[in-house]
Amino acid sequence: MPTAIEDCHGCAACCTKTPVPPFSGQSELDTIPSELAAEVIAFWETLEGPLVPGPCMWLNRAGDNCSHWEHRPLICREFEPDSTMCEWFKGGCHGNPPM
Repeated sequence: MPTAIEDCHGCAACCTKTPVPPFSGQSELDTIPSELAAEVIAFWETLEGPLVPGPCMWLNRAGDNCSHWEHRPLICREFEPDSTMCEWFKGGCHGNPPM
Protein backbone atom coordinates (compact mmCIF):
# COMPACT_ATOMS: atom_id res chain seq x y z
CA MET A 1 0.00 0.00 0.00
CA PRO A 2 1.57 3.32 -1.08
CA THR A 3 2.07 5.94 1.56
CA ALA A 4 1.36 9.62 1.14
CA ILE A 5 4.19 12.10 1.03
CA GLU A 6 4.12 13.73 4.42
CA ASP A 7 6.35 16.73 3.83
CA CYS A 8 7.86 18.08 0.63
CA HIS A 9 8.97 21.21 2.45
CA GLY A 10 6.98 23.36 -0.05
CA CYS A 11 9.47 22.31 -2.72
CA ALA A 12 7.49 20.96 -5.73
CA ALA A 13 10.72 20.55 -7.74
CA CYS A 14 9.49 17.30 -9.29
CA CYS A 15 6.17 18.92 -10.20
CA THR A 16 7.88 21.76 -12.06
CA LYS A 17 9.54 19.36 -14.53
CA THR A 18 6.56 17.18 -15.47
CA PRO A 19 3.87 19.15 -17.38
CA VAL A 20 1.19 16.48 -17.10
CA PRO A 21 0.38 14.20 -14.15
CA PRO A 22 2.40 11.01 -14.81
CA PHE A 23 -0.35 8.40 -14.80
CA SER A 24 0.87 4.96 -15.86
CA GLY A 25 -1.97 4.32 -18.31
CA GLN A 26 -5.69 4.13 -18.84
CA SER A 27 -6.26 1.70 -15.97
CA GLU A 28 -4.84 4.25 -13.51
CA LEU A 29 -6.75 7.11 -15.15
CA ASP A 30 -9.94 5.11 -14.66
CA THR A 31 -9.49 5.47 -10.89
CA ILE A 32 -9.91 9.27 -10.87
CA PRO A 33 -12.95 11.45 -11.64
CA SER A 34 -13.70 11.50 -15.38
CA GLU A 35 -13.33 15.29 -15.67
CA LEU A 36 -9.76 15.08 -14.31
CA ALA A 37 -8.92 12.15 -16.57
CA ALA A 38 -10.30 14.16 -19.51
CA GLU A 39 -7.83 17.01 -18.72
CA VAL A 40 -4.90 14.61 -18.85
CA ILE A 41 -6.13 12.86 -22.01
CA ALA A 42 -6.73 16.22 -23.72
CA PHE A 43 -3.14 17.23 -22.98
CA TRP A 44 -1.78 14.11 -24.68
CA GLU A 45 -4.18 14.40 -27.63
CA THR A 46 -3.15 18.00 -28.35
CA LEU A 47 0.60 17.58 -27.74
CA GLU A 48 2.58 18.51 -30.82
CA GLY A 49 6.20 17.44 -30.81
CA PRO A 50 8.22 16.10 -27.89
CA LEU A 51 7.18 16.58 -24.28
CA VAL A 52 8.90 19.69 -22.93
CA PRO A 53 9.65 19.93 -19.20
CA GLY A 54 7.46 22.41 -17.41
CA PRO A 55 5.12 22.77 -14.43
CA CYS A 56 2.46 20.12 -13.98
CA MET A 57 -0.99 21.28 -15.02
CA TRP A 58 -2.19 20.32 -11.54
CA LEU A 59 0.51 22.26 -9.67
CA ASN A 60 -0.90 25.07 -7.54
CA ARG A 61 1.98 27.56 -7.67
CA ALA A 62 0.56 29.66 -4.84
CA GLY A 63 1.20 26.85 -2.37
CA ASP A 64 3.51 24.65 -4.47
CA ASN A 65 1.21 21.70 -3.95
CA CYS A 66 -1.06 19.50 -6.03
CA SER A 67 -4.49 20.92 -6.84
CA HIS A 68 -5.87 17.36 -6.92
CA TRP A 69 -3.81 15.79 -4.12
CA GLU A 70 -6.31 13.02 -3.44
CA HIS A 71 -6.29 12.00 -7.12
CA ARG A 72 -2.57 12.32 -7.91
CA PRO A 73 -0.84 9.47 -9.76
CA LEU A 74 0.58 6.48 -7.91
CA ILE A 75 4.15 7.52 -8.75
CA CYS A 76 3.50 10.85 -7.01
CA ARG A 77 1.98 9.08 -4.00
CA GLU A 78 5.03 6.83 -3.67
CA PHE A 79 7.65 9.54 -4.30
CA GLU A 80 10.04 9.85 -1.36
CA PRO A 81 11.07 13.34 -0.23
CA ASP A 82 14.83 13.75 0.11
CA SER A 83 15.47 10.55 -1.88
CA THR A 84 18.15 10.36 -4.58
CA MET A 85 15.51 11.03 -7.24
CA CYS A 86 14.17 13.99 -5.24
CA GLU A 87 17.68 15.46 -5.04
CA TRP A 88 18.06 14.98 -8.82
CA PHE A 89 14.87 17.00 -9.44
CA LYS A 90 15.93 19.69 -6.96
CA GLY A 91 19.32 19.87 -8.68
CA GLY A 92 17.75 20.72 -12.04
CA CYS A 93 17.61 17.23 -13.60
CA HIS A 94 21.12 17.36 -15.05
CA GLY A 95 22.44 14.13 -16.51
CA ASN A 96 20.62 10.84 -16.39
CA PRO A 97 18.15 10.22 -13.58
CA PRO A 98 19.42 8.00 -10.78
CA MET A 99 18.38 4.36 -10.96
